[in-house]
Amino acid sequence: MRTKAGRVWQRVSKSDFDALTDRELYAVMAIAAVLLVVLAVLAFRYIEPPPPHTLRISTGAASGAYDAYARRYAALLKKDGIALEIVPSQGSAQNLERIADASSGVATTFVQSGSAGDAPPDDIEALASVAYEPVWLFLRSGLAATRPAQLAGQRVAIGARGSGVRQVADAILGIAGVTSGNARLEEANPAESVPRLVDGQLDAVFVVAAFDAPIVQQALRAGLLPMDFEQADAYARRLPWLKRVTLPKGVVDLAAGRPDHDIALLAATTDLVVRADLHKALAFLLMDVATNVHGSPGVFNGIKEFPSIKSLDFPQSEESKRYLATGRPLLQRYLPFWLANLVQRLTVSVLPLLRLLWPLLRAPSKFLKWRAQSRIARIYDELKEFEQATSAAAVVQRERVLARLADFDRRLEAVQVVSTHLVDFYNCKAHIDMLRTRYAPAPPG
Repeated sequence: MRTKAGRVWQRVSKSDFDALTDRELYAVMAIAAVLLVVLAVLAFRYIEPPPPHTLRISTGAASGAYDAYARRYAALLKKDGIALEIVPSQGSAQNLERIADASSGVATTFVQSGSAGDAPPDDIEALASVAYEPVWLFLRSGLAATRPAQLAGQRVAIGARGSGVRQVADAILGIAGVTSGNARLEEANPAESVPRLVDGQLDAVFVVAAFDAPIVQQALRAGLLPMDFEQADAYARRLPWLKRVTLPKGVVDLAAGRPDHDIALLAATTDLVVRADLHKALAFLLMDVATNVHGSPGVFNGIKEFPSIKSLDFPQSEESKRYLATGRPLLQRYLPFWLANLVQRLTVSVLPLLRLLWPLLRAPSKFLKWRAQSRIARIYDELKEFEQATSAAAVVQRERVLARLADFDRRLEAVQVVSTHLVDFYNCKAHIDMLRTRYAPAPPG
């Protein structure tokens, strides 16, 4: 018993191809195959190029959080055949310079929220925020301060010029009214400043880093605690790229109960950004890797809180929107990355070509149908003219008439007729038979 699909194909093939001889059909199929291969190669190469096998990322200091994230990314990307080239940097400012410069080869990077300023480059897009970067304002032992304004007159390390720490320190102290005119602000990176704070050479040090960053752990082990931001909510409103987070009671040392109360902190976010011309497949893959690396809960974030769209300084990419809405692309859930990408490229490139090729395949049969219909119509027209001429003749030579009718019959039989033109064919044939009967010799006796 034929299936419905089989009956449909039989109906399509009869209506389109049964005007062709076997030789003509094979020729059409060969031409179609060649056209399909040529068009597929062109489309496969130029319309949807394959993703590159190497991706360059600009990170930060060799011992910093950005570098640690990148190394975890590299291990996951390697499983999908993508080599991640890690390029250390001095921080967010240099990362932005590199990714904005197409000649640098940097296609993705981490930046601290708020780094882009008021006019971010047009050719950069954000995939997601992937982690909190807490602002640790460590105070020397004995200095009781809960508001940045209370640092006036103190010795404060605000980070190196151009660093993310310096950006945060300038913004917070600027709102608080603490300037170089009423305080001793020193440009020094946290690695140099924290030991000096422990020794009492500084009163406060700004550090922007994850809880488990070595410099933060060094300060906590030395007995230092960060300032409890009394006005954290107000600062977060004035500086929207900062969020209020909480250092939970006892999280530093559960046995000793340090800290002995919840501490309010401010935090920037680490944003994963890419060049706008990054291959779409790699953008989806980076989102998937970021979900694996940053989806676990931490001291400041809950489970699956990241990746998110918190505090994005750049326009969110379309791939990020689709990933956060629907998750990993369907094909990548069941196939290796390279195979999923191959199938997707074939789907995008070849299927439209098949739609274009179908009318080309039908063209020869349509031409032959038209040719058959034209031949039948021409024979019929000639037959009518012959009938009129014969009827008007004073003397009819039967042998000559019958010979001409036999010629009409041979010409009609030579026409390859499809089912849609059988009515015309048999009408013409019946007309010939009628005239043959009319002019046939009378039977003897």
